[in-house]
Amino acid sequence: MRGIRTRFRAYHLGSAGSSFSYFADGHFTMIEARLTEQSRDQVEREMTEKCGVDHADVLHITSWDADHCNKFELPDLLNLIRPMKIECPGYDPHKDYGHGEECLEMIAEYRSCLSEKALRSSCRSRSR
Repeated sequence: MRGIRTRFRAYHLGSAGSSFSYFADGHFTMIEARLTEQSRDQVEREMTEKCGVDHADVLHITSWDADHCNKFELPDLLNLIRPMKIECPGYDPHKDYGHGEECLEMIAEYRSCLSEKALRSSCRSRSR
């Protein structure tokens, strides 16, 4: 039986909400789109020093509520963890939640940029 190195971390935000990461078999998953001044250094240290990764494989968001996906923190989080994939809640955000619609727009823009980068890389490798 092959052993798999795993880590689960809960981050202290200093405000209401949640933020976690899970690392297993070389893959880093960030759970919830939150990043505060208090959690930034913790997330960076976990990724680079503890897990040895420079990006997240997945950002998994469980809810469009601001305590799970904060529109003011999402851009910094995306720049820091640079996820290859973003998993969103299985329902459309509602205006009542306050952050979901804007977060979804930012995620769409990020995904578009990822697709463009992948396409350029793919084009470069084909032309060689």
